[in-house]
This record gives sequence, structure tokens and C-alpha cells, in this order.
Amino acid sequence: MFKRAILVAVSTAVLLYGECKEYVEYKIATGDKRGTYYKFGQDLAKFVTKDACINLKVLSTKGSLENIMRLSSSSNDKIEFAIVQSDVMDFFLKKAQNGQKIAMDIVDNLRVIMPLYSEEIHLITSADSNIESFKDIKGKNISIGTEGSGIALTSQILYRKLFNEEILERGNFIYSDLNNSLDAIRKGVVDVAIFVGGVPVPKLIKPYSDIDGGVKLAKYLKEEFPNSTITETYPISRIYRDSYPWLDRDIKTLSTKAYLITFSSGDNKRTKEYLKRFILALNSKLKWLKSNAISLSSGPHPKWREVQDICSIKLTTGWKFHNLIEEIRGSRVCQEKRELRDSNTSINSIEKIESPQPSITLKPSIVDKSKKEESINREKVAKEPQRENSSEIISDEG
Repeated sequence: MFKRAILVAVSTAVLLYGECKEYVEYKIATGDKRGTYYKFGQDLAKFVTKDACINLKVLSTKGSLENIMRLSSSSNDKIEFAIVQSDVMDFFLKKAQNGQKIAMDIVDNLRVIMPLYSEEIHLITSADSNIESFKDIKGKNISIGTEGSGIALTSQILYRKLFNEEILERGNFIYSDLNNSLDAIRKGVVDVAIFVGGVPVPKLIKPYSDIDGGVKLAKYLKEEFPNSTITETYPISRIYRDSYPWLDRDIKTLSTKAYLITFSSGDNKRTKEYLKRFILALNSKLKWLKSNAISLSSGPHPKWREVQDICSIKLTTGWKFHNLIEEIRGSRVCQEKRELRDSNTSINSIEKIESPQPSITLKPSIVDKSKKEESINREKVAKEPQRENSSEIISDEG
């Protein structure tokens, strides 16, 4: 039944874009194979890009910082798409505004296809730790992500904004990926690990092979930082209790935003043709992706439920949509959708002009607690249709 729903969506795409006379090989830079970026890349490759005559190769990387550098690289190992954190993008924008040439070149050519979803900041510690909130991590031994990664950059910015100190100058940190960070927590090498990822992070469903209740998350309490402006960079979010089997309560935290980006294609007509196919296929399939984003065990990642259609998305100051996105957003259909929303017209009226479902706050029961629940989920689905050197950029915080 699930396959039949996919075939219906593919048939619709063929009517929209025509038969594929030729497929091109494109790449997308994501993140760790056990993370949300990688799963989103897999979803795009499985459910979207075939409709756009694109064979998409999903690349595992260190994350946002590497992704931006590879996207802007002129090497033979060229990629076409990347998923990145908004705070890492803003870091480059700030560098560019301060006149750093490498950052200026990157910012001038990066183009946003679509803001995706909120990425929750996870402060992971052992279940018996006395660390309960963000305030408690000050002075502790911290794993801040892989060296040169977006998470490492976020960790530095986060610590600076929270405590007005540089974590790299204190020396009480290690660079480590999520898997090794969890191992370091268990062995007592570090007190806490900082990780950024859209809930649910696949690796964190069961962080240890032999223990389920071995970790917990520290919460963000605004009253502990009364004079901080950190929420201007990292909005308050929430990780719900049913996001992970070892959570016993909802956790208030901070978040950043995941963006799907590309590099300016200039006047290359062939590239523009395939990119337009991809954008149209993604926007056309979005409602289906949202409807079928039930759990990690079947179908698209639950975070698809947060993604808005092209007509509704907004962009922060300083970044640019790809011109193909701007063309769609300026179309009569998008204008009518926005007018209907502005006049508080009902969602049913919006759907009459083929609007995808509105963005909703993610609060899914994403943990399969029994085989029976997994069976019910499947029934629901069936019923519904070369790298630049980044050291110069990171070396001076401007």
C-alpha cells in the first residue's frame, strides 16, 4: 500500500514535468549517518529527486561548516545541495560584513532553496549527573562536536553567549562526534556533550547498546540568564517526552534552523533546468511528505511536518533565495495564497488553490513502543497518497 501511494505521487510528477529523457548525477552534503540531516537527504533521494530526473547521492559529512565549504568549492568533488544550520550561515554573513574575502565570496553565491525545520540543542549528560540546566555546564568538561563541524561552532557561540567566556580558552573540552561523546559520558571523560539535531535524532533513540536509561538532557531556564540576548540567536524550543524512550519529561531548550541551500547557478541553462525540476518536485511532494512523516521506522522523517511550502516561507535578513524560488514566490498562485492567509481565510479555502498543509509544531509520538503501534502507523501511511580550508574563517571571531 505504501508503494502504491508513492507511485501515485510519481505519476503526478510525470504529468507536471514530463518524462525524464536523461538523468543527472547530483550530490547533497548532509551530516553524520545517524543524524537527521542524513535522513532528510535520504528522503529527498527516495521521494523527490527521481521525479526531477536527478539521481541524488547522499554524502555523510562533519556537518554545516564542511557543507558550506564544499558547496562553494571549485574542485572536481562538486556538490549541488547542502543542509546547514542557520547560525553557521549567520557566522559567514557576519564575517562577510566585516570584510573577510573568503566569507564575502561564499555569501555572494550561496542561495537558499528552503528553510526546513528547527534543530534542537541537546545538552546530554549521564542520568545520575548533577547537571540539570544550561547554567550547570559552566566550567564542566564538555564534548563540543567534531573539530571543524557546525556543532563545534555552535558550541563555541553558545558558551560565549551564556557565560561571556571562550570555551576554547578554558581548555576543558574535547572534539568528538556523537557516538564517541556518548561513550565519553559513560566513562566519565566528559560531563556533558553538546549536540544539535532535529528531533528525533536516530542515534539518540537508543544511545547505548546495553543501557536505555543512561543519559538525560539539561533544560534551558530563561530566568537563569535574565540579561542574556541568546534567544535572539537561538529561539526557545522544546523536546517532548515521547521524542526519546529514556526521557521522562518535556525539556525546554534552545534551537537553530536547518536550511536547504545551493550555489548560484549563474547562466548555466542545463543546471537551471534540473534545479527548477527539483524545486517544483519538492514543492509538489511536500504535502505528501508531511502527511506520511509519522515515525522513523517508516516513511519520511517526522521533521518534515514542520516544513512550509514555498509560498509561505520567510528568510532572515542578509540571505537570498535562489532566483527560481523568487519566481515561484512571485507567481499569481503564491500571491493568492498569501492574500487568503492575510485575510484570515480558512485553511479549507487555501487548499482549494492547492496549498500544502500549514506548518505545525512537531509533537509526534515518534517512539515505536510496540509492534502493534508500528503496524498501525504502516496502515495510516498506506491510506495516504574538494574542500576549502576553513581555518582562516574560524580563527578570528568578528
